[in-house]
Amino acid sequence: NLVFVFANTGLEKMETLQFVARCDYEFGLGVIYIEANINPELGKGTGYVVHSSINTLKTVGDKYGPFEQMILKYGLPNQKFPHCTRELKTVPIYKYGKDFFGSRDFYQAIGIRIDEIDRMSIHRKEKKLIYPLISLVPTTNENIDAFWKEQSFDLGLKSYEGNCSLCWKKDF
Repeated sequence: NLVFVFANTGLEKMETLQFVARCDYEFGLGVIYIEANINPELGKGTGYVVHSSINTLKTVGDKYGPFEQMILKYGLPNQKFPHCTRELKTVPIYKYGKDFFGSRDFYQAIGIRIDEIDRMSIHRKEKKLIYPLISLVPTTNENIDAFWKEQSFDLGLKSYEGNCSLCWKKDF
């Protein structure tokens, strides 16, 4: 009972959006496209909006997308307060899963590889996070590169480039 969810920040690079759509098509995933819906009211949490396709997602240059909603409420994300992933990815995906399954009784698979094991959440058990590329099929960056060399398409970004156009985590 797998559900594939992509949470758009509104600042994803076009290559990322095209890659997700292509993976959805090529592998028959049935990806659910969502975006964060940031409630501006203090004490009210982030929700989500489901989009019918990748074509209706907010992109760089669109006014008042998820990223802009987030900074209006929480301020600019930075190294000391990197709340963008939490508000634009983690929370909306979790809330979608809770609504989809009708309970909190589900696991979320995170695509961190065995050579990135230090990135695993210390709260993974209570948050019900699993890491299949670590525990089920130990996978390295070299394995990923070999897989995509066999495919007719790939992400099209350099290894130092991140998926979000403003992310400082993977950028020169």
